[in-house]
Amino acid sequence: MPMGKRRPATPLASTPRTLHGAFPVASLDLHGRTAREVRSAVFGFLQREAAVNAGDVVEIVTGRGTNSEGAPVLFGLVRALLEDDLAHLVDEMSLNRGAGGWLVRLRPRE
Repeated sequence: MPMGKRRPATPLASTPRTLHGAFPVASLDLHGRTAREVRSAVFGFLQREAAVNAGDVVEIVTGRGTNSEGAPVLFGLVRALLEDDLAHLVDEMSLNRGAGGWLVRLRPRE
């Protein structure tokens, strides 16, 4: 039985670098933390990872807030930190699949 035509493999160098196509090199899970604890945890995590893994993708898990007593807080707080106070460490960011956190590509070293 004849085989169909095979498409040549796509070279890795031409594969687009998307956040969802990358495997996070580190993850920070914020479940169960208060908003006050989150600020220092996210700052420390991103500063450490930026020093060691510049240019790589990390994951920050906030959860969707479905088990919160009030309105979800952590998701928006982390977004604000990434867009403002920590923007100098962030190359790009995107919602994690399932919208329970963020994927962040750290800014490469210059």
